[in-house]
Amino acid sequence: MNPELEAVRQILERDGYATLFNALPAHEATEVRQVLEEHFSAPLATKRLLKNPFFARLSTREWITQIVACLLGPETLVHHANGRVLCDGSPKPWHHDFDGERSSSHELTMIHVMLYPDGLPPGVAPLCVAPGTHRELVPRNAPEELMRTSPRRHVQLQSMVPFIVVLNSALWHMRPASRSGSIRYDLNISYCSARQQWSERDEYRQDLSAAANYAGPRWFTGLI
Repeated sequence: MNPELEAVRQILERDGYATLFNALPAHEATEVRQVLEEHFSAPLATKRLLKNPFFARLSTREWITQIVACLLGPETLVHHANGRVLCDGSPKPWHHDFDGERSSSHELTMIHVMLYPDGLPPGVAPLCVAPGTHRELVPRNAPEELMRTSPRRHVQLQSMVPFIVVLNSALWHMRPASRSGSIRYDLNISYCSARQQWSERDEYRQDLSAAANYAGPRWFTGLI
């Protein structure tokens, strides 16, 4: 196993997240930002991205799937991909994104690969994470109330350069408000272990079917 990826796996197991500053190729960062801008300039554009051929193919690029395979094993599937070009500075409360039933707080079966193609510089809302909370078995929307009544330690992730954050999908995280006039680019691609039975939302099934047409069935059809 690649020693750097093994270190990422260990950090993810301990903290529930890992930051990668050299994993997003510069030309990919530029292209992701440009295609996000094009996508959201269209009328009625939604945050769901897998019906866009660029993002369907991006989710299966070798530089990203080797990270995923190291963490979840070779039998891995794309769960969904969402993105935003956030110009209004709106916040998002504490939550987690694990989309299934968990019987154990230790087994890693779902991750979010968060790409920030323009970084998260000062003035742009950071990604806030609460290390270790991936071990708490709580509903998706419970963290906001729990952070008010019994605050957990949290850290803010920012960067002047493009970077990736890999999250255990059960980790608590949030987005505070941005400074007025700032632009925040983000893309998250979620992957899950094919060893577990997943109950998919109807809209995700449609997205995965479209993505399989663009990028082949290997990473998509198992969830349909």
